[in-house]
Amino acid sequence: MKATPKIEMLVDALNPVEESVNVITYMLTLHSGREIEILQQIDRKIGDVLVDLQSKVEQVVKQAEESP
Repeated sequence: MKATPKIEMLVDALNPVEESVNVITYMLTLHSGREIEILQQIDRKIGDVLVDLQSKVEQVVKQAEESP
């Protein structure tokens, strides 16, 4: 059975943006030559989440506007 390398990191949950950037930056250093591919995949996943969240916000706004 092949061992899977794991990394444990402690992050400051009160500083989510900077900590997320730090984790991504560190992971990129571990995968030299694949930075663009990794960032494109992250971008795609973030884009998907943003579209879902924006859709939910628009639904709430629409419901609020339609309510008496």
